Amino acid sequence: ATLTVTDDNGGTDTDTVSIDVTVDQYLFVSAIETSTHSEPDGTRAAVWLEVLDSEHLPVTGAVVIGHWSGPVSGTMTGTTSENGTIEWISDMIPESGTVTFTVDSISAPGYEYDPELGDEPSASVIFSAPPKNLRFF
Repeated sequence: ATLTVTDDNGGTDTDTVSIDVTVDQYLFVSAIETSTHSEPDGTRAAVWLEVLDSEHLPVTGAVVIGHWSGPVSGTMTGTTSENGTIEWISDMIPESGTVTFTVDSISAPGYEYDPELGDEPSASVIFSAPPKNLRFF
């Protein structure tokens, strides 16, 4: 671009300047996995996910918001680690069913979340509760 400057005394000067336009990079869920974890009091669902940018590099410090649905529910909010990952554990799963975790949003300065770029933004695990009051003969 050409820039012309005029001072208060009528003096002018022209110079050519370069203007850099920074385009936001995109970020996306590159991988998402769910599993169950047995504990003495019952079973919980776990989700692990990885957030990458459009150059396929990990995004550190991205704020991820998601929610559980199925036999457990609740909203989770957290920040990705230096390797772009985050992990959550659900409350106890009270009954059999399909537990799903869905990413609702991801945000980081200079990035725009594009759920279409990567893996599906949700994953499920099927949980079968053990029978209650087993009687052995």
